[in-house]
Amino acid sequence: MGGLSTAALAAGDSEAQVGSHGGYALQGNAFTNDHHLPYAGFYHAPYRGWFPHRYNHYDPQRKQYFHGGQWSDQPHQSFTNISTPLPQAVAAAIAAQPKPPVSNTTRSGFGSTSRSSWGGISS
Repeated sequence: MGGLSTAALAAGDSEAQVGSHGGYALQGNAFTNDHHLPYAGFYHAPYRGWFPHRYNHYDPQRKQYFHGGQWSDQPHQSFTNISTPLPQAVAAAIAAQPKPPVSNTTRSGFGSTSRSSWGGISS
């Protein structure tokens, strides 16, 4: 596994770092169980993806545990508590993020004040 990032070692409720492309810096970072990513869910390290409930969440009405997208009568047991997400999990997590609103604002620039001259040549 590659080097651990700040996101990997942060508390469970912290958000992943935002990359320059506007997506979250998820690929290549390692995450621990129950790392929460808004709109994507909770990370399950043994399954290398995000899910809607915490790892081994117990539902008293169902009397079952949730792990890796499924319910079972027993909690999942694994030595894996940190991992890097699968590429398809990264794509799904980024796709789940809200898109910025489209602005219909038109901007007219600076008008005649944007003209400049340099070396006797006007723009």
